Amino acid sequence: MSGNVKSENGSGVSGVNVTDKNTGKTATTDENGNFTISANPKDILEFYSPEFSTYTIEVSNRRNYSIVLKK
Repeated sequence: MSGNVKSENGSGVSGVNVTDKNTGKTATTDENGNFTISANPKDILEFYSPEFSTYTIEVSNRRNYSIVLKK
C-alpha cells in the first residue's frame, strides 16, 4: 500500500516513520511525504514524527491513504 502524509497546512511531511504494528515492517516518508509499505487488511499502521502527534490507522482494502498529522 502507499500514501501521502501532510501537515495541517497541506504541505508534505518528510521523515515520518511508518510502522506496521502487526509485522514490525517500517517505512519512511520521502521529501514529498510519500510512502510505500507492505501491509495487510486489519494491520495497524503507526505514523510517528517528533514534531507531530502520533497517528494510527487500521489498514482496510484500500491501497492508497492520505494522512494528515496534527501538532
